[in-house]
Amino acid sequence: MNKVKSFVLISVIVAFVAGILIGLFIREFGKKSHLRSRLSRELDLTSEQRDQLRDIWSEAIRTARRLQREQRQRLQEERDGAIEQLLTEDQKAGFNKIKNEYAQKIDDLAQARDSLLYEAVEKTKRILSETQRKKYEELVKEQEEGGWKHYRP
Repeated sequence: MNKVKSFVLISVIVAFVAGILIGLFIREFGKKSHLRSRLSRELDLTSEQRDQLRDIWSEAIRTARRLQREQRQRLQEERDGAIEQLLTEDQKAGFNKIKNEYAQKIDDLAQARDSLLYEAVEKTKRILSETQRKKYEELVKEQEEGGWKHYRP
């Protein structure tokens, strides 16, 4: 019995330590600083360019998230209010129309977000030298081919 208890205790400790180590590895590996340092390294950015890129992307992402959150909430409230008005079976056609309009508004919102991000990409290109810009465009293309739908630094 003591051997079984010891084995279970050691197994639990090993699993616990492994979980901690994996968590630390994932946290370190997932940090955005890896992307920033790669971009900075591969484009050979100056300190001023790094600061400008940080400002461009911070503002673009902050604005896009805020607009997305506020408009999505407003659109959901509109939809919910409209659904409450539809109580009979005959009104299902109206419900479907409202759902389709909501979906279109969400698509428009995503396009507005993408426009903000595209603008940030263009601003980024303007502050880079010709050599840096070509490399940056290669990196963006590489990221898009890797499955990134939106432009990211």
